[in-house]
Amino acid sequence: MILAVNDNFDSLNLLSVKLSDDSLSILTAENGEIALEMIRETKPDLIISDVVMPGMNGIELCRCLKTDPATRDIPILLLTALRYDEAAIVEGLKAGAADYLQAQAPIELLRNKVEYLIAEHKRTEAARLESEKHFRSLIENSLDIITILNADGTIRYESPSVERVLGYEPSELVGKSAFELVHPDDIWRVFEIFDNGVQKENYAGCVEFRYRHKDGSWRVLEAMGKNLLSEPRVAGIIVNSRDITERKRMELLLRENEKRYQLAMDAAKDYAILMLDRDGYVVSWNSGGEAIKGYKADEIIGHHVSCFYPAEELNQERPEQELQAAMTEGSFQYEGWRLRRDGSRFWADGVLTALRDEQGQLQGFLKVTRDITERRQREESLRQSEQLLRAILDNSPALIYIKDLDGRYIVVNQQFENMSQLTKDEIIGKTAYDTFSAEIADVVRAHEQQVLESGKPLEVEETAIVGDQLRHYITMTFPLNDSASKPYALCGISTDITAHKSLEDQLRHSQKMEAVGLLAGGIAHDFNNLLTAIIGYSQLLLRSFDNSDPRSIQIEEIERAGNRASALTRQLLAFSRKQILQPQVLDLNSLTENLSKLLRRLIGEDIELVTVLDPQLAKEKADPGLIEQVIMNLAVNGRDAMHLGGRLTIETGNVNLDSESLDTDGPNGDYVMVAVTDTGCGIDTETKARIFDPFFTTKETGKGTGLGLSTVYGILKQSGGHIRVDSEPGSGSTFKVYLPRANGQAEAEAININVKQVSFGDETILLVEDDPAVRILARIVLETNGYIVLAAAGPKEALRKAQDHSQAIHLLVTDVVMPEMDGRALANSIGLIRPDIRVLYMSGYTDDAMTQRGVLDPGIAFLQKPFAPDGFLQKVREVLGVTNALRH
Repeated sequence: MILAVNDNFDSLNLLSVKLSDDSLSILTAENGEIALEMIRETKPDLIISDVVMPGMNGIELCRCLKTDPATRDIPILLLTALRYDEAAIVEGLKAGAADYLQAQAPIELLRNKVEYLIAEHKRTEAARLESEKHFRSLIENSLDIITILNADGTIRYESPSVERVLGYEPSELVGKSAFELVHPDDIWRVFEIFDNGVQKENYAGCVEFRYRHKDGSWRVLEAMGKNLLSEPRVAGIIVNSRDITERKRMELLLRENEKRYQLAMDAAKDYAILMLDRDGYVVSWNSGGEAIKGYKADEIIGHHVSCFYPAEELNQERPEQELQAAMTEGSFQYEGWRLRRDGSRFWADGVLTALRDEQGQLQGFLKVTRDITERRQREESLRQSEQLLRAILDNSPALIYIKDLDGRYIVVNQQFENMSQLTKDEIIGKTAYDTFSAEIADVVRAHEQQVLESGKPLEVEETAIVGDQLRHYITMTFPLNDSASKPYALCGISTDITAHKSLEDQLRHSQKMEAVGLLAGGIAHDFNNLLTAIIGYSQLLLRSFDNSDPRSIQIEEIERAGNRASALTRQLLAFSRKQILQPQVLDLNSLTENLSKLLRRLIGEDIELVTVLDPQLAKEKADPGLIEQVIMNLAVNGRDAMHLGGRLTIETGNVNLDSESLDTDGPNGDYVMVAVTDTGCGIDTETKARIFDPFFTTKETGKGTGLGLSTVYGILKQSGGHIRVDSEPGSGSTFKVYLPRANGQAEAEAININVKQVSFGDETILLVEDDPAVRILARIVLETNGYIVLAAAGPKEALRKAQDHSQAIHLLVTDVVMPEMDGRALANSIGLIRPDIRVLYMSGYTDDAMTQRGVLDPGIAFLQKPFAPDGFLQKVREVLGVTNALRH
């Protein structure tokens, strides 16, 4: 695309006609101001502008464009109406114009200029993407002597070429001072330059001096040195020395030609114009060369043109190649890095032309160079910006991609490669149908079509199979529009929310458990009081009937129903983590061995029970009855999974788990592990996700409550433990239970007092219970077994009886949660007037209520409702002590 700028409408039309063809698109602007707006919107490949225009003229337009980073790289061709307006041409080139042309120039010349400038512009754009290639070692391949000096001038390294140039083997010079063989008349000058170079970091300098050959003759060397002491890979002074003895002789002859050409060349100050002899040595130098390269004429004449080339190009023999190309083709156009006198680099653009006499004999070369470093830096800046963008894309945790309108990938970042397990080369040009299943690809393409039709961003949740896992993503898809607001591509950013979804599932599960827990906790107290009366009176009635009486069977059924209701209540409280724990230090090996006989009867003869117990198993602290329930529930669950028999293995061990291996929300640390493994049918992924939900069961109706595993989950969570399931359909299942180890080396506790057969007594007991049914039952049970009972319906009545009773009261049996005053406060008040009284608390409330009132603290006697008469009597006897009962 070309933008033509001219205030003359006829001139614009004429220019459009001259350049119009299928390959060129031409826009026009009547003045510089309009042109500026159009350029910023369209970014043409070339601007052709008249110099003289009202308002902003062509030179001012050029200056504006070259100061704007967005437009300064666009080439500008200035048209002048005058045949040779030197002032306008110079001013335009200084302003940044790429070239100039007379307005009446032939069409072919105009088209050639246009095509060249457009091609040059496109080549420059392409060149910035090319990285430096074929870098080889300068030291090992250079024809010059490469020397590395320490800061004191000691030679640390000499290249093999020193033998060819000076006759010495490298080993003869290494370790010696570099100044020993310098001519006495030159040594101070050389030393001064060297000393200056050492003092200045990255200092680079060039010096000529005489150096003694091994045969005793003196050779003139041209040495270029650079201070790389601060460069860790070098840590020295690099010196490139070349034998210029023969060249010095030629310089004497060439100096005579200097004055002949100098005036003409000095006129072009923006161009370095130099003449070379047939071997490439500088024989003339203009002021432009001094301005660009930093050398004065007397500093550079006689030096080979290669001194302007950096090491990597010398290594590739670029100077020789360019000279050869110019000789062969007549001229050679080049672009690349060149060196200034101070060692700094600039990006050069120039032409090397072979000069021949009338007979066609080569006389030398004309070399014209200009400094286009700023343009190159802008190109490099753009390349670095692209690299920065790529780094940001590839280090983003999100999947980022760009597609064309047909859904083909044109850009993907590293995360997308990781997710798809494909490389960029394998993805680019493909569609979602090539990288995902057809089902997923259909959804993705539908979303893309929706964005294209609406022109608006779309945020949706999508899924993909990564490896063998289903991953969830939030994907934001939005159109990329051109300057006409038409979409030319789609960009998608997908964030992996799989972990977040998992947390949401855990939260929903927790809320579900909490809801059931609130329900269970709310009804537990009243329900347990009812069950205490039902179970208690059933047992009392049974004692009044002979076993042969058919009514005893009916009463037994009532008792069994009450016990099942009690068990159901405990399960509800267990999975909601509301039941009352009575933890003690346990030996899981002993507990497992004690359960083995019961488990063998429970699982049946067609299932083999195997125990693998770690003899070094640590102790853990938990409620033994509840841990037994956990193991039994898991064993029953395994039994039900093995319809045709199999093996049930119970294994214990010590483990240390981190958050990743634990795969739960529990803390890291040391655990005691008990694993229950069956060889049954296994569990699929969908069932595993709900396996601990209350009332969820895969069993037939009537064969399971759906509370077994949820009870296990609740018990473990309340006990500070965790559970993990490993299973695949057809491969059996392993449930691993983790319980925190007990602190220290505590010994497992054992209950040594057996009061089962000692239930009677004659002590006085103050019974406080606000529920009449429970109070009457407890009174009957106690009085039937010899105790004197003072019954009270509430705390105030109990305090009054405690004060009025003239004899000793040995035991206070009190409900915990009552109107007026809770049981703990009542016990404290009675303790003030009867300090020797013992206390037994009883309650049907949940763990939270008991913990808040402190009745679960160590050393405090507590009885959970519902209880049976025998259990009640045993607990009373335990609190009062067995000795008094045994003496009767």
